[in-house]
Amino acid sequence: MIISRKRLCWLCQILASILLFLILYFRLSTTPESKIILDNLNIDPFGRIVIGVVMLIGSVLLLFNKTAWFGALICFLTMIIATYFYTSILSLEILNDNYYLFVLCLIATLCSGIVLYFRRLQIPFLGYMLF
Repeated sequence: MIISRKRLCWLCQILASILLFLILYFRLSTTPESKIILDNLNIDPFGRIVIGVVMLIGSVLLLFNKTAWFGALICFLTMIIATYFYTSILSLEILNDNYYLFVLCLIATLCSGIVLYFRRLQIPFLGYMLF
C-alpha cells in the first residue's frame, strides 16, 4: 500500500503536534528530568515558561492547514536547539530514562522536517526558492 504525500504530511503533522504536547508536558510539569535539564541550562523559572509557550504555539499551528508550515518551522528549530543541548551540554540519557526524551526530540525533528519539505511552497517569500 502506497501512502500519498498529503496523508504522509498530515500524519507527520499530527505526530509532531502530539510529540510537542508530550514534551510540553515534561517541560511545564516539575518532573525530575525537566528540573535537571533546565537547571543545567540555568534557565529554570523563566525559560520553562518561554519554551512552554513557544512549543504550545507550534503544536497548535501544526494542526491547521494554512499555518502548518509555521508550526513545523517552530517545531523544527526548537527541536534542533534541544538536540544541540542534549548532545553538547546535557547527556543523552537523563535519570536513566533510556533516551526517551532524546528520541522524542529526534522523532519530532524528523516529522517537522518532513512537514516543512511538503509545505515549502506555502512559505511566503522563500517557498519557491527552497529545494
